[in-house]
Formats: sequence, C-alpha cells, structure tokens
Amino acid sequence: MSILSDFPFPSSLTNLILEIGSSQTNTFDPSLLLKHCPLLEDLLIARWEGWYVDGPWIPRDHDQELLYFTPNLVELKLAGVLDDQSLEVSKPCGRIQYNRQGFCELIRSLPIKLDSFLFSFLSPTMQSDDGTQSIVTELCPNLHEWCLWTPDTTPALLKSLESLPNVITNLELCWNYLEDSGTQPCGQDSEVQVPRLLHQYLCNSPHLLHLKSLQAAYPLRGMDLHRRVGFSWLTPNTEFPWSASEDRKHIQPGIWACRKLKKVELVVHDHEGSQISTPVSSRIIFGYLSRVCPELEFVDLRVPRVCRKDPESPLYQPVIFKRLDGGMCFLTRLKKLQLLKVCTEAWSADFECKDVDLNWLLLGGRDSVEKQRRKEKMGEWQDWLDEEKQLEAERLAFGAGEAPILKSTDPMIPFDNKVYHQLKDLGLLSEVKAVIEEMDREKEPEYLSRFAELSFGLQLGQRPETIMNRVFPGRRGS
Repeated sequence: MSILSDFPFPSSLTNLILEIGSSQTNTFDPSLLLKHCPLLEDLLIARWEGWYVDGPWIPRDHDQELLYFTPNLVELKLAGVLDDQSLEVSKPCGRIQYNRQGFCELIRSLPIKLDSFLFSFLSPTMQSDDGTQSIVTELCPNLHEWCLWTPDTTPALLKSLESLPNVITNLELCWNYLEDSGTQPCGQDSEVQVPRLLHQYLCNSPHLLHLKSLQAAYPLRGMDLHRRVGFSWLTPNTEFPWSASEDRKHIQPGIWACRKLKKVELVVHDHEGSQISTPVSSRIIFGYLSRVCPELEFVDLRVPRVCRKDPESPLYQPVIFKRLDGGMCFLTRLKKLQLLKVCTEAWSADFECKDVDLNWLLLGGRDSVEKQRRKEKMGEWQDWLDEEKQLEAERLAFGAGEAPILKSTDPMIPFDNKVYHQLKDLGLLSEVKAVIEEMDREKEPEYLSRFAELSFGLQLGQRPETIMNRVFPGRRGS
C-alpha cells in the first residue's frame, strides 16, 4: 500500500492530477479516492515507472449501462482495455469481454454527440483494421480532438487526420509503454515508427493548437535541420560523420506546419544514433520551438529517465540542459509564454548549473549586476566558439549544408523559407551568445512579460521566484 492511499484528500476536491515519479514499486487503489471525493470531476493518474493502479475493474455491461444515463457525454476514452481473449483477472467481474466494433455500434445507436472518442485494446496483437476508425467522424460530428493509442497509430490513420486539417486542433498520443525501461531497449519497432509518423503529421498540419505526447517519443532528428547534433562529439579536423546515402536512412528533419501551436507537452528522445545528452541537443530543441511555434503559451518538455536503442547499445541518461549554453534563453522569443516545465531526472548530469544560468527568468535577474555575471560567463566560451567555427566549416565542406528537408506534399502548405532562414544557426553556441547580448542590451528588458509558472520536475508549476529560491537557496536576491 502506498502513501497515497493514506493521504487525506479533501472531500470538496473537484480536480486532481497525480504525476508519480517514484522509482519504488507501489500500488494505488483509486476506488478509495473516489469514495472520499464524491465531487471529483477530473482525475488524471500518471507515472514514470514502478507504480501500479490497482483497479477498479469495470465489467463491460456496466460501461454500456452508464452510456444510457449520460446523454450529455462529450468525451469518451477507453485506452488499452482488455479484450475478450485476454487473461483471466482475479476480480469479482471475472473475464472482461470487449468488442470494439459492437461497442461503437452501441454508441451510434444512442443520442450522444461526442467531441472526442478513443477505444483501443491493450494487446498490440489485437489491433486490427475492423473499420471502427472510419465511423469516428460519425460518432463525433464536432470532432476537433484526436486521441490515439500508439499501437493503433498507422500511416493510413495519420493520413486520414491530415485530410481533416481544418478540424483537428488537439492531438494526444497515449503510449503502451515498456514496464522496465531501465533494462529493456526503448528502440522497439513501434517506438521508432510512431515518432516518425508523428513528425510527418506535424509537418503537414497547420491548424493544430495543442499537442500532447508525454510518453510517445518525438525524434530529435526531426528538429536538427542542419545536422549539427553531432558537434558534441567532434573535434576540429575530425572527419564529419555525414553522407547523403546514410542520411536518407533516417528521419528527415522538417519545419512543423502548426505555426499557431499554443500548447506543447512533449517527450523528446532519439533512437537513430543521436543522444540527448549535451548542450547542443538542448539548443536545437529550444531554438526550434522558439522559432517554429512563436505563439506558444504552455511548454512542457521532458526526456525519458533512461534510453537505449537496442540490447547491444549502452544505456544512457538523457538530459535537457538548463545551463546558459543549453539555449533555454531562446524561449525569451515567446511573447505569450505563461508556463514552462522542463522535466528531467538527470539534474545531476546538468553539471555546474548555477543561478547565473537561470536568473534571466526573473525580473530581479535582469539588472546590471546579473547582466555582468552573464557577460563574464560567456567570456569562458571563446575556445568553444572557435572550435564551433571549424566544425561548421567542415560540415559545409562535407555537403551537409545541402542536406534534404522534409517538405509537405500539400500545395496548400508551402515551405516556410522565412522560418528556415531564421533557423540557419540552429544548435550553435554563437546564437546563444547573440540572444543573450540582445536581451541584455536593453536597460529594462520586457521579455517573458506573461511568464507566471515554472517547474523543473513532475511537480505542478509554481511562481518562478519560488522555484528558483528552492533550487538555489543562496542565490542573490533570494
């Protein structure tokens, strides 16, 4: 029994989000919570690993009976349910029997008009094209949100979403995640194919406003337009590891078409040889989002606790760098940013991260003293900047400057040359230096004027000053 089972949740509670980050194996019975909180309307329980939600088990007929009494139902999601060929469960209801097509037919017969609908089996072997996806638009006449169970996600399905670009504004991917990501490879076929399809969809969907993919990985290579992620492991005069033939085997980077995206919740990692473990990869992520999606208001970026491509590959711990050279300052371009969440377990790997690296997030970190501290910090970068110039020259000499970019085949979605030009220095430390110099040039900088919530973990966002004082208790001005 976990500590959650004994926690005194108030009976007046209406909304609850539980994001559990413990690595210890525990169970939690939500039926206790439901009994203590009769007014609860929204409940989300998410975990990284090691936690198990114990029931409650709901027989199929109970679900169906409920539908007869909910004429105003607008959202119905059954993700990863057990099918009629699944194992026996040691619960009073016995074997749970679900038939997807029959369930959809039942909904179609009822006076219910859904805005969002998802029904998928737990076992990937049970995913079959039984025609139920074709009636989703009929079940949801006001369709604007698609929630996908990743074992169901196929090229044909995402292609059908592209045919509704003026309708779909919200996309959420639910993931049938590995139970033991600490020892198993995370580069399974489905975990490589789905990120590729997600990337292609984003490059073809101009009307998307909200993207949530907190367990299905988004590939770093999709953002690395200029193939600079390898700069981290190269030294000057080292042969640049790029060739056109090898490049064609991987995900082609492109520019997302959803320029008006307001909310992004994304887990980033890569199973094609690139590791998210250096400031270069962080600069690519922050720089890309700040240019491609200038309307962002809510940014939630995460990396997996550990990552490995296959059983033979070494295990490593991905990191999103919060140091000044990691490029998080690129987010000052987001004029409407209200909440920033950068979640990684590997804070210790983000070595030498100090308050000077993050004080620009606060109004008190923009005075002349803090500007001088940042200037002195950048003065330590000269050797890196010189090395970067040599690596950039070598990259161009090997032809990577002409590397292909994924472009939409839809004539209504032209390639955005303006944004591509703005991204010409993507991943470079010199761009970080230029941005810091620009934001510190003003006597009274006005960037991040709407910024109100910050989090560096699974916790909910809090006032930026509160988070900074907690992380750096001895910082100036605390």
